[in-house]
Amino acid sequence: MIDWLGWLGATCTACGVRLPVGASAPWCGGCAPAAIARPPIGTVDCANLRLVSAFVYGGAVAAAIGRAKAGELPAISVWTQDLAMAWKMLAPPQGATIVAIAPQAERLATRGFHLPDLLAARLEAPCFPVRLALRRTDRQPMRRADRREVPVFVAQPGHNRHAVLVDDVVTTGKTLAAAATVLREQGWIVQHAISLADARPAAVAWGLAQG
Repeated sequence: MIDWLGWLGATCTACGVRLPVGASAPWCGGCAPAAIARPPIGTVDCANLRLVSAFVYGGAVAAAIGRAKAGELPAISVWTQDLAMAWKMLAPPQGATIVAIAPQAERLATRGFHLPDLLAARLEAPCFPVRLALRRTDRQPMRRADRREVPVFVAQPGHNRHAVLVDDVVTTGKTLAAAATVLREQGWIVQHAISLADARPAAVAWGLAQG
């Protein structure tokens, strides 16, 4: 089947500029260098989670995620390969359940979609099912700059199954830690997490050093 998007000329995931006819890469020449850096495998403080991210947050990656959150969802498909690479590095146990970080209800109603859910769907496979095992009950402020409040989740029983948490951007790790805690209380084994981008200071500093 012809890839009509590539044939007609795709657009850069970050800046939106149209790529040359036949090109199917997600980044234009100007944005590509800023999207190459991938953070090393790290851990989430206070949660004992092994975290792997596809990118360091910033520059072209930040712009691309911003466009996706604004509703330009076709950009999701171009991250499939990067997510697959991060998933391979994460190496979760066979049969683990993929659990996306649950959305704040008010924000979900405003956007009509939830980026972690879309990313989880890209990772789903016969041996790695996706399950909506988390529900968020707090009313988070609409401005994401305020990270002092810890999200409040409730979880379904896990019956000693492994869960892999999925989020779009890890800023402090508090959201992943809160979700892991609640899942563990309900009998889940939570040791792995994957995100599209890592925005924690150590990861960003590493990314800058690569440039």
